[in-house]
Amino acid sequence: MEFLCPTKANEPTVAEWSRDLKSVELLQAIPHANWLIIFSERNGQQAQNLAKLLEQCGRPFGIKVAEPKVCALKSDRSQDFIQAIQANYQSGVTQIVVALLPDTKKDRYDAIKKYCAGENGIVSQCVLLKYFFFFWPPNPISHADFLLSVRTMENEKIVQSAVTKIILQMNVKLGGQLWGVDIPMKKCMVIGLDVYHDSAQKGTSVCGFVASINDAITKYYSGVIFQRTGQELADGLRVRFQEALHKVSQCFCFRWYLNEWDILVPRGQPGPARSYHRLP
Repeated sequence: MEFLCPTKANEPTVAEWSRDLKSVELLQAIPHANWLIIFSERNGQQAQNLAKLLEQCGRPFGIKVAEPKVCALKSDRSQDFIQAIQANYQSGVTQIVVALLPDTKKDRYDAIKKYCAGENGIVSQCVLLKYFFFFWPPNPISHADFLLSVRTMENEKIVQSAVTKIILQMNVKLGGQLWGVDIPMKKCMVIGLDVYHDSAQKGTSVCGFVASINDAITKYYSGVIFQRTGQELADGLRVRFQEALHKVSQCFCFRWYLNEWDILVPRGQPGPARSYHRLP
């Protein structure tokens, strides 16, 4: 039987525990004390409602969500969101940037993620407005607002479920831990590898590398390895292993269809004193 932390043990025949986790504190809840929300000024009420919902849905998990710093934009162009982040994000202070997007325009989402994750290491969370019909309409409300409110009340559980997933995502992005299982073996790193071959750029492959860095296997180091045809995968793997190996005594490596295990530590080259296990 596996024990789900921090909840009670599940029945051996039950593999679904989402119901048990609705009102239990997480392994590690990160307080959202300094966060920024950016939105088009015509969506100001929805942004206020989202902030309230995040605080409400985070409370049962032990996630304390403070009032955010708000930034209302006159338009919803990609560049306006980027400029708002540049003007309002404070390095070392702002924990996460939440962008409330009015539609599914891919160029806006890509621009925000490229600037935040790809160029500046800023933690971000994008929320698509059309999927959330918030149930705190302003007063007085029009006939259309009333119909929207009625429809929203019918879908209140769906909305709360969606926002709950968002606050859990935000907690993980800030370094928190949701849940795990009791693993008797300590000081053990689990590593996963997979390779993507780009059909548009022949001769180029990308290897994804992820490694657990704590005993509960809930925190990870990740990296990528760019590889050209004829290049040894070990050239990049050696660097990633050196960056990931911290105070572990055993290492389990998962790689689909891996046949040559000497790529981990090439023959004739010194490698770390670790145990590598091939699984059937």
